[in-house]
Amino acid sequence: MHTVKSGFIGLLALLVSACQSNNSLQLPDKFAQFEQSSRAAVQQRLGDALQLPPQLPMPAIATPDALTLDSIIDAQQLALQHSPRVAAILLELGIHEAESVQKTLLENPGVELAMMRPESGGRWELEVSLSLGLVDWLSRHTRQALSEAERSVWQMQAWQQLDRALTDVRNQWLSTIAARQKLTSHRELFESANVAADFAQLLFDAGNISELELLGAQSIAAQRRAQHIAATLDADQQTRQLLLVLGMTHVPTLSLPDQLPEIAFKQFESIEHQTATLLALAKQHQPALLLLDQELQKHQDELALALHQIRLRQSGIALVTERKSHGERQHGFALSMAPPVFDNGDTELSALHGRLQHTINQQTLLTEQIQSHIHSTLLNIKSNAQQIDLITQDELPRFQRMMALSVQEYNFMLRGTFELLTVADRLLDAEMRQIDASEQYWRAWSTLESLVGTQLSSLIQESQHD
Repeated sequence: MHTVKSGFIGLLALLVSACQSNNSLQLPDKFAQFEQSSRAAVQQRLGDALQLPPQLPMPAIATPDALTLDSIIDAQQLALQHSPRVAAILLELGIHEAESVQKTLLENPGVELAMMRPESGGRWELEVSLSLGLVDWLSRHTRQALSEAERSVWQMQAWQQLDRALTDVRNQWLSTIAARQKLTSHRELFESANVAADFAQLLFDAGNISELELLGAQSIAAQRRAQHIAATLDADQQTRQLLLVLGMTHVPTLSLPDQLPEIAFKQFESIEHQTATLLALAKQHQPALLLLDQELQKHQDELALALHQIRLRQSGIALVTERKSHGERQHGFALSMAPPVFDNGDTELSALHGRLQHTINQQTLLTEQIQSHIHSTLLNIKSNAQQIDLITQDELPRFQRMMALSVQEYNFMLRGTFELLTVADRLLDAEMRQIDASEQYWRAWSTLESLVGTQLSSLIQESQHD
């Protein structure tokens, strides 16, 4: 007699049961589902050449005693498996995935219990109301569309960050090999200079050369030693930096190729035509451009949602039951709304329209910037390719021949130490410039692939076929 209808009691019991069952122990498994879902979208963009780690956090494995990285792909794959930077990107994407799903859920219904007693005394009156947000229900489809647009934006942002991380790995792999290649050249010159200094000492002891020539040979050996020490330090620093970007800082031995790869692309008949071709590819693959496309869709969905919410601002519907003090029960509905007296939503709509137009302008500006960067990067690649060909085919053979003749004349005491030093310095300079040009060539190629947003192996194959 003093209770409300059994339907309301059952509803309250259901709500309490739902609240009790939502314990925190289930959250990690749920987050793993979100993280796996978002990771699948990123893996699709990576393709088959590279694979993301199977799970996060990454399982602990024993640090290997030696590591071999024969290619850029090997280095990038290792970074995907072990780099904390990659793990942070994927975990953040999982967080956004969970937030995206949360935004599509309906608000929990509101239940209100009230006990009132007349001033004159008598029985207590019990009032029970169940309220549902009308805007929340009517705008759910639009919110789902907005949530999907936001998911696409977050996935594209994660892909953009991952692309930058892989580009850093690629550039550091190139820098490390270049530093080691320079070290090899300096080591060979240092060893030969030491042999020459020892031989000069023997000749001086026998009275066949002057003290000035001996000091010259020793000076060359000292100079080569200083260059070798500097090259050793640079190679060690570059190696440590590579291990750092890989997330493998405790590996004692790292095996890399002896020299940078041969240049792969030399066809530069029409820079303008190649720029237009690569720009078309960039519009399909470049993460920053695709991100702006997703942001544009997101702003459009935000505008649609705002229009729904402004029409039904703070509206709600409630199911109410009330028991009067004399025992009579009353049931009914209540509708609440807030008329747009002070805030009609014009300011909010203006801001959304502004964001929409701003994104369109960003697209235009970024497209022009990418086109300009592609053009200048192609010119950079062309310049370095020409320098490499000039040094390899002209300068190095000439200086190597000059060095061989100079050593021969030096051995027969027909050429002095300082003349030999001059030729050796020219040969060393040519070798260093060749290594620098090769590194700059591949760095520019790396920049070009980042600008386009995809690997350009097809462009290389066409060049080799031609």
